[in-house]
Amino acid sequence: MQRQISVCQTGKLELVRLRMEENFIKRKLHIQKVKNCIENLDGIELICILKEDENQKLSTIKQEYFPYINSYSYAKKPDSKMNYNATEKQLYQWIKAQTYLNSHKKYYFYCSGVWMQIYIRDIDLGIKSLWYHNKYLGYPQSYGFVFVDEEIENMIEIGSDSRDEYHYLYDMYSLINL
Repeated sequence: MQRQISVCQTGKLELVRLRMEENFIKRKLHIQKVKNCIENLDGIELICILKEDENQKLSTIKQEYFPYINSYSYAKKPDSKMNYNATEKQLYQWIKAQTYLNSHKKYYFYCSGVWMQIYIRDIDLGIKSLWYHNKYLGYPQSYGFVFVDEEIENMIEIGSDSRDEYHYLYDMYSLINL
């Protein structure tokens, strides 16, 4: 005996299907926006964009660390800071010294809610590009970035946040216990 689906149930199923389709399209458009951002970055090569929950450790970072970093973490003292009045050259040297970023290495980069793996071809161009990447996402006054080393042992957050209105902040988080 076949079950008959009422008109009301059919309408609800159609509504659910349309919402799922709408969310899928929104996600695709967002991924394209992120790809366009990365294409504008000098010294950086995109290896791949990870699907949600593709890498369990990176998903755990998003769930366990992100609610507590940046402006949400007033209890954490920054590991280092740089005055907003520093020259660009001083700023980039500070970023390079703090982050230990290197040319010809792979990293995981968190960009607008999306994890991706990148390859840094040129460290100096890469740092400058990463620092200003938010302008390609529509946030020209937002500076900084979050990345994880290839081994997923350390996460670095560097930029401006509300803990200190006069300095750029650098924070490092050990991920070894994930």
